Amino acid sequence: MATAQRPVDPESDVMRPPVAARSPAGAGNSRARRGTTSSARRKTSSSRGSAAGSRAKKPAATTAGDSLDHAQHALDQAAKTEKRLQAGLKKNSEALSAVKQDLARRSRDLEEMKSQLKVAKKSRKRAAKEFSRSTNQTTATK
Repeated sequence: MATAQRPVDPESDVMRPPVAARSPAGAGNSRARRGTTSSARRKTSSSRGSAAGSRAKKPAATTAGDSLDHAQHALDQAAKTEKRLQAGLKKNSEALSAVKQDLARRSRDLEEMKSQLKVAKKSRKRAAKEFSRSTNQTTATK
């Protein structure tokens, strides 16, 4: 975007009002002579100007070598990503198999405890029956 150079001498600028016609900054009527520099107008004009000037022109076509280099770089990046993902998958698979083994071991332990509990209940019932028989026999023999 080409910028216009401002002349050093303020009186030679045709677009500016004479210095005497300007009101001081702290004068009573602050709206005088401010219409052209309102923020709304500035935003609109600057956004139009920057939008038109910000469009960078790209070359119409790239060379075949540049395209090949770009494609090779993309392939290299994809290979690195694949290698990283494969390593992560292997690590997670090993962790998953360890968790499955632990779960199977705990399941076997639980089944073993259940069977021991059954045996203990039967044994307690049997002991209670024998105790009641022995107490009945001792009271009957008296």
